[in-house]
Amino acid sequence: MKILTDKVEPTRLDLTRVNALTQKRFDAEKQGYVQRLGSGLLMFRGRAGTGKTFALIQMAIHLARQGQRTRIVTYNHGLISDMARSLTIIRDYHKDISPVPKIETRWTLMRELFGLAFGANAVSRTGELYDNLEVREAVFLHALRHPKNFLKEKMPCCAYKVAGKSCLCDPAKCKTWADISEYSEKFPAPYDFLLVDEGQDWSTEHRDLMYDVFGPGRVIVADGVDQFVDHARCDWERGDIAKNRIVRLHTSRRTKAATCDTITDIARALKVQDWDVEPDQTVAGGRITVLVEPQPRRAIERALNLLGEDLASQPHMRPVDALVCLPDKAATPGANYCNLFEMVQEQDCADFWRGYDWETRQNREYPSRQTALRAVLYQSCRGMEGWTTLCMGLDMFYDRATAKPEIDIEGLRDEIKADMGFLFAKSAFEERLAAEQRAYAVNWLMIPLTRSMDHLIIHLTDADSALAHILKSIDRDKISWR
Repeated sequence: MKILTDKVEPTRLDLTRVNALTQKRFDAEKQGYVQRLGSGLLMFRGRAGTGKTFALIQMAIHLARQGQRTRIVTYNHGLISDMARSLTIIRDYHKDISPVPKIETRWTLMRELFGLAFGANAVSRTGELYDNLEVREAVFLHALRHPKNFLKEKMPCCAYKVAGKSCLCDPAKCKTWADISEYSEKFPAPYDFLLVDEGQDWSTEHRDLMYDVFGPGRVIVADGVDQFVDHARCDWERGDIAKNRIVRLHTSRRTKAATCDTITDIARALKVQDWDVEPDQTVAGGRITVLVEPQPRRAIERALNLLGEDLASQPHMRPVDALVCLPDKAATPGANYCNLFEMVQEQDCADFWRGYDWETRQNREYPSRQTALRAVLYQSCRGMEGWTTLCMGLDMFYDRATAKPEIDIEGLRDEIKADMGFLFAKSAFEERLAAEQRAYAVNWLMIPLTRSMDHLIIHLTDADSALAHILKSIDRDKISWR
């Protein structure tokens, strides 16, 4: 694993970020909950760009200075790479921070806890039986939450059985999980504090397990108000737990004031409920450019040319400070934006980092070179930021999210039936479903729109698309059209 191993040559923006993360003095509000760390749940709650992940890392660094072992957990591989880059710089420039906070996926955390409870044999056996990581994590969670039932269950003899296929295994050799388990009902928490990123997308079962293992006082959560993309939103404020502080964040800590102000206009045009992100008026500037280009490769070339203008006019900026967000193939039939991006970069002999590449994600590789332009899929851009951010094919991504939202339709129908009883009507269900579909698409749209620090470049494939009409309703003086 490459996390915290490669040497990173930091840019000026990197050093500014690291200096802010490692500051030792806190304002009066922060001092209150920092002094009470360990007394109860600490949660940072806010919309995109208000500094939730920043606050999480800052708390991890503060705890590390106290000699506490911390683990930051998320399942966004792009964000893991961004965090790992910053933590590597902190390791090299701040020797007083030890042990350096570690970052991992939720899946890795669950495997570690499962191993502590049931032993290495059980871990290796699940790896042999279950290829799908999500299924394997579900097994881990089920076992940890219901260990007595799990130990009694018959273990599948082979992967064929798991897949519902016939096999040649001897039925007499079937075992229960207890036969290979070294079950430990009580085991020490593997680290002192757990810091949960994107807590809104965890399940209540995961949440309760974290409280059981670490205790609410050793859990710190970053909770996105509008960034949940799962079927249900997790509420970490369980009524029976002690709380340190629920910190509500409203001021944009990422985006310059002018850009933030325009994003607020877009949110209002989209009718995002209760959008309350306030621009930081001490950070002036920022701009939004909309680029209309139906031809995908030409669009990438034009967008990269705009980025090149930024690099030429701002000497402090390096390619690694920028971010490119790309749609996946499902959103753009007939065009593979990832492949086209690579072709254009290679044609220009330009360096880049494939945040969308499976091998890059598996090896936890982060961009160590200043020349490496970072590129990720929209699905992995949460928590990430770029001085200049390119959003390619954003109208097609939005249309896809609107047309095919990941919504549990039958579950929603059952919920409405339970609420309305014999008054249930098809029209009421269809109205609620349409609202849920729209909310899903808008939530996803606001995530890439809030990734930029200075210059947001939005590429549209169609000047008459739904998103284009929204952007055209905004004051023309606030958006530059190309």
